[in-house]
Amino acid sequence: MISKERSDWNLQQIEYFINRRNDDIKNNQKRALNSILERNPQKIILDRLKYEESCSSNKSPMVYNGLNPMPESWRPYYSPRSNINPDAIKLLAAPITLSEL
Repeated sequence: MISKERSDWNLQQIEYFINRRNDDIKNNQKRALNSILERNPQKIILDRLKYEESCSSNKSPMVYNGLNPMPESWRPYYSPRSNINPDAIKLLAAPITLSEL
């Protein structure tokens, strides 16, 4: 009796997951690919960023404060580049027209 119930349950589970796989291939490609590639996507947790108000006295380098000047070691990476043609920048900043869509 228990063996029969167990066998029925196993068949139901097999049928369920076959149907789910077929449905995922059509309607949920993300889950299908993750399953096929045997990968578990990691989620980014955004509540880890610490933000301090300007009145705080916390000087930790791990705490972001938008009012502090950029660290000197970052300046070469974030300073404007002089070798870019200004016309190219104007083209990028121009609004997109309907004909371009």
